[in-house]
Amino acid sequence: MNKVEKLLQKLDPKTRARVEQALLHLANNRLEELDIKKIKGTNDIFRIRVGRHRIVIRQVDQKFNLITIAKRDEKTYKSF
Repeated sequence: MNKVEKLLQKLDPKTRARVEQALLHLANNRLEELDIKKIKGTNDIFRIRVGRHRIVIRQVDQKFNLITIAKRDEKTYKSF
């Protein structure tokens, strides 16, 4: 089981479906359909808002690498 599958398993079914949809948009480069913003103080780290959850990604060249999927709280962005 890879990292993405482990993170998705921790989510409730409704949230999991919404996160999977956001990841599909990201994989198909349909960024205009996502609530995506660059994280302040970084050059290559972005967040995608999916309800109360955040998908944190890093842009490497023209691709995105998943960092984490987490419920939004005061610690969500501390390590970036």
